[in-house]
Amino acid sequence: MGDISRNMDTESEKPMDAINRVKGSALQRYHNPKKQEVVFLNFDSSTCQLKCYTKSGSSLRTQLAIWLGDIQEIRPGKSNKAFPTSCSDSKRLDENRCFIIFYGNEFVLKNICLAALCIDEAQTWITSLRALKAITVVDYPTKLDNWMSETFDSVVTAGAPMRLEQLRTVTNKVNYRLSTRKLMDEFRQSSSIDSLSFEGFSLLLRKWLHSQQIFTDILGPYAIVDCSSADKIPFSAFQDFIRSEQKEEVLGRDQYPFRDNGSLLMDKYNVRIDDAIDYLFSTQNQIWDEQYSKVYQDMTRPLSHYWIASSHNTYLTGNQLNSDSSVEAYVRCLRWGCRCIELDCWDGPNNNPVIYHGMALTSKILFVDVLEVIRDHAFETSEFPVILSIENHCSPRQQKVMAKKFQEILGKLLLTIPINRTESTLPSPTQLKRKILIKCKQIPLEPRPIKNSGSTTDSSTKLNKTLRSGKMYLQNPNGQWQPFFFALTRTKLEYTEIPDIRQSELLPVNCYKAEELHFNQKWFHGKVANGRDVTEERVINFNIEGGFLVRESESLPGSYVICILSGGQPYNIRIATVFENGRTYYYILITKKFPSLFDLICFYRNNQLETREFRLMKLAKSVPVPQTHEKEDWFYKDITREEAEEALRKVYMNGAFLVRYTNTSKACRFVISFKIDNLVKHCRVRADGRLLVVATKYFEDITKVVNYYKSRPFFKGVTLKFPITKTVFEDLKTIEVGGISSETPADGGEVAGYIYTANANEIKARAIHSYHAPPDRPDMLSFKKNDIIGNVVKEEENGWWKGDLGSEKQKSFPSHFVEVIEQANQSNLFGDMQTGTVGVGKVEILSNPDYPRLPYILQIYDSVVPFRVAVETSREAKNWQDAINGIVQQTGDIQTDTPSSLWKSILKMLCKIRRHNKPPKEFSRLIIYCKGVPQRHPTDVASEGRKFNEISSFNEGSAMKAMGADPVYFCWYHEVQLSRVYPNGQRVNSSNYIPITMWNAGCQLAALNYQTPDKGMQLNQGKFRDNGSCGYVLKPDFMFTKDFDPNNVKLLNKLNIQKINLTLTVIAARNLVKPGNKAVIGPFVELEIIGADFDCLKQRTRQNAEFGLSPVWNEKFSFTVLNPDLALIRFSAQDEDTLDDSDLIGQATYPVRCLRPGYRSVPLNNGFGEEQLSVLLVHLQYF
Repeated sequence: MGDISRNMDTESEKPMDAINRVKGSALQRYHNPKKQEVVFLNFDSSTCQLKCYTKSGSSLRTQLAIWLGDIQEIRPGKSNKAFPTSCSDSKRLDENRCFIIFYGNEFVLKNICLAALCIDEAQTWITSLRALKAITVVDYPTKLDNWMSETFDSVVTAGAPMRLEQLRTVTNKVNYRLSTRKLMDEFRQSSSIDSLSFEGFSLLLRKWLHSQQIFTDILGPYAIVDCSSADKIPFSAFQDFIRSEQKEEVLGRDQYPFRDNGSLLMDKYNVRIDDAIDYLFSTQNQIWDEQYSKVYQDMTRPLSHYWIASSHNTYLTGNQLNSDSSVEAYVRCLRWGCRCIELDCWDGPNNNPVIYHGMALTSKILFVDVLEVIRDHAFETSEFPVILSIENHCSPRQQKVMAKKFQEILGKLLLTIPINRTESTLPSPTQLKRKILIKCKQIPLEPRPIKNSGSTTDSSTKLNKTLRSGKMYLQNPNGQWQPFFFALTRTKLEYTEIPDIRQSELLPVNCYKAEELHFNQKWFHGKVANGRDVTEERVINFNIEGGFLVRESESLPGSYVICILSGGQPYNIRIATVFENGRTYYYILITKKFPSLFDLICFYRNNQLETREFRLMKLAKSVPVPQTHEKEDWFYKDITREEAEEALRKVYMNGAFLVRYTNTSKACRFVISFKIDNLVKHCRVRADGRLLVVATKYFEDITKVVNYYKSRPFFKGVTLKFPITKTVFEDLKTIEVGGISSETPADGGEVAGYIYTANANEIKARAIHSYHAPPDRPDMLSFKKNDIIGNVVKEEENGWWKGDLGSEKQKSFPSHFVEVIEQANQSNLFGDMQTGTVGVGKVEILSNPDYPRLPYILQIYDSVVPFRVAVETSREAKNWQDAINGIVQQTGDIQTDTPSSLWKSILKMLCKIRRHNKPPKEFSRLIIYCKGVPQRHPTDVASEGRKFNEISSFNEGSAMKAMGADPVYFCWYHEVQLSRVYPNGQRVNSSNYIPITMWNAGCQLAALNYQTPDKGMQLNQGKFRDNGSCGYVLKPDFMFTKDFDPNNVKLLNKLNIQKINLTLTVIAARNLVKPGNKAVIGPFVELEIIGADFDCLKQRTRQNAEFGLSPVWNEKFSFTVLNPDLALIRFSAQDEDTLDDSDLIGQATYPVRCLRPGYRSVPLNNGFGEEQLSVLLVHLQYF
């Protein structure tokens, strides 16, 4: 193991000494107010882990081990629901004895809530752990050692060695693919007898990680020794490499992360080859230039001259429909450097405003609680100003409460007066250090006419405009009542499925024990009904002498039977088991026992099979398990991917599916094509011997896969519930997307119970800029400005969509080069998540006696066939009935109104709304520099001038359209005035847009959902990594020149903007692991430049079909970046595995100007930007 002590200066001994003094003291751990236990803490410096122990008799048992890098915060006090809240218990528990450790690498962090015996011990733990985290640099060898230790401990019991079948589990876990026979050979070479010690295991794992070719290619030219045989090189040769290739100053040997540093065995004059290669992959050698990790830019310019890290719906931890609101979401964003956060404020009980997503099912948090965490955490990461973007839905009475609490809680941090009363531009970040600004609409000094030009608020969802919303139930075809979220507008009732926020996309539960080596062998048939007769028939029909299979015994559980064909006759031979020395052995003759069934079969494939009664020939060829799937009505032997997509596009139901063969992957035999959220997805089913694997689940055949997922979530909560049968498939051929053909059934498109989307809205997009695909990328689409791209498939995860243009079909293009042409689902409340829409009609309430939990049914007479939903209470039923019938009544009244009377009623309603929402003076006077105003027309701005203390908000659609169409105007506008862009309201799943167009037009506040780890958020992390991650990045000076157009390549020479030529070689990777331990089958690396329109390029390596543990590519790519100041580079390791969207393994995004040349590591982060062990090795040259 590595030791962090070598990374500490003399001061680092103090926190360790303090921890050693208190580590034996007991602490109380609170799981919830009613569940506590006594625990002990200690910090293990050899593994960089904080360990939590419980006492079992006289010994300590490790309950939890937290790697130091995963600790995000050590917070004093008891601001967590786990601590007692009742008056008596709370008084007994002194807040100064309590502290919370937050850890993890997802948006929602885990925590342990602790109370020490005395205040002094609590303070010792808090200060010591904070000091350790601040001064400790965890080197790459230590991370590797921790990973190997955790991997070993995850499959063996404490203190026990590793067996062969457990090593097979490890190979699956770390994505190292080799045959069972090869694995057995490696195991025997590294182990003694039948077990493998941790030392032997770590050496074996390092052997699998190590690539001699990487050393030979990179460091070989500098080594004097014969690299093919020696295990060391001179340190002087390593120094030559650092000087010549890396262009760096040479450090002392002990300043490099070598394993023997500080030990008695340290070799001053040589470096082990594996240490040299580890250095190449280490964080110390990363491509990011650390000089940009500090604030280095001029921070004295007006606020409008900076891009500002901004959050949308900051309070949410997930989707906008039913996720939790949490004060910890604010803490997370602020500690990530976010400088503009959103507070969605509504009237709460007892005159206490609350924050939540209005008209939805999200939980509520108190306004005052949010202000307290903002006060405590606003300036922990950055001292530059924080902007509170207020989405104000409160009554004037509660707005007065808000104004009072702003001042009481934030105190001197709140900016309440201008910095300079004669100023004509915004103050600078330096002038506003440690200040909090409020952004909201203000009482106008004089009345303004109502203009149809925009909104003063950031109404990011149309749910806020609905008349009523809530949960009701629909009956599915199986007769079960399923919950949906409904929203009532003035013309219709819209609904969507309620996401299950507790479940992951694919549940990582094995259906078979992975450590049983025989399970995936083709000769193992498992349980067979009428086993003897059926298996004898199988070997006879196979008709190969020595052909055999193994089945489980029906009469003796735990035993097995070999059925073999010898001399034309089937023979059945029992394999018995015996338990000895803590493990099971398998045998035919008791004198010859084997540690596994796999070992036994391997032996008799090379030796004659003998029993006490007779001797037979060796086991020869495996008899395969019969395949019955071709008889299934959902299976298609000969259709192509294109034919499957064509059929599924015409069916609207989530969960419609079919299964087909694939010929594009050696590792996969089947593909499940299915429909979800108006998209067709393809899931490749990986073969592991005779078994099939989906995620980490194992199945004996494809029929069992389908049956399993008929009742369980397959992907994003969708089950395989609507098979496309042969009859349906033929009927679908008669339907054309975009119009019903003459052969469509007379019932309007229903065949065999399915509803087809023959009139479904095809998504079309208009090009707002021209795009020219690289000549070596035939899979990408080129187009000119104003071209119409049809059949667009939105791939929100990566920002590249697919579409058709002329004869080019389903080719990729960058989404920010186009705008979606208005279509029906653009007006849907729930966007792509919308399940259905019902017109409003008269409602009556019926009883539902068969379901006591849902005793009331609303029957809505929208058409000849009424629409039925169920609710839980009579009050709900009555409220929905009144609301819908009220709409029906109003619709009838409006139809009789004259146009003039109708407009009068509308204007009266608008005036009433404006009077209600007008902030009181107490609130309004707190808005100094960010006064929310409607978007002004450019002609108004030209005549009235830019107003530095006003800010307008745009939804992403209007921003993309306006800023993409006239970036020259907006670059000029944003020189003085702020604007904020927020995601479209239809992004109910809290997905993000790609903000590059807004940034290029000078928009300062491109607000994103920080809780969603998608590409938009990853670009945001890369953008704001610059300038010390302080949340403010200075826009380049050329953006303030007259008539600057970010998309006009001809201006570059005039502005003296120098291009950069990049040559990048993707060499190799290590530890490519997907979330949930899903298998990595064919990893590849994608390189993407995202910047000005002419600087959007993407290239990728081939798929490495071997493994994810240590793949090698050695592929070179070249990029010319014409405007590097606007450009980001994104590295992403992906896996085109089961689902065709390319699963993200890890990514890293950087400003192009912030990279170091040479042989460099690229540490890959998860979607949230948190560190992983996964890492790339690349070579970068630029000029």
